[in-house]
Amino acid sequence: MDVKLGDSLDEVKRAYKELVQVWHPDRFRNNPKLEMRANQKLKEINAAYDYVCEHYDPAKTNVN
Repeated sequence: MDVKLGDSLDEVKRAYKELVQVWHPDRFRNNPKLEMRANQKLKEINAAYDYVCEHYDPAKTNVN
């Protein structure tokens, strides 16, 4: 689930989808405390994914 500098947008998207499955609040419906934590974590995941998508530059993915 980790991404690194130079990963393609497809790799980032794959990692994003995995994290959403892990942290989706619906998985924690029977535990309100964990559901709140999952909501916060999902907000962070979404914000990071949006940032990467907005700033992705394929020309900069070739890291030596």
